[in-house]
Amino acid sequence: LNSNEISENGAFGLRKLSSLTYLDLGGNNIGAHGALGLSKLSHLTYLDLSGNYIGANGVEQISKIPSIVTLKLE
Repeated sequence: LNSNEISENGAFGLRKLSSLTYLDLGGNNIGAHGALGLSKLSHLTYLDLSGNYIGANGVEQISKIPSIVTLKLE
């Protein structure tokens, strides 16, 4: 889903896909609200949010995902 103009609400809606383990959302329009939704994906091991601006609040939310092994924010 890299570079697909996914918005805050689109990213927040992904929280319902609780079985996801790999998610590449680089180059979209995701901020802190979207990161809040993504933080509910407790099985994620890989998350790419490069090219988005999730800010400090978003980073705090993402840090709550216990299974993350690889996280890309740049």
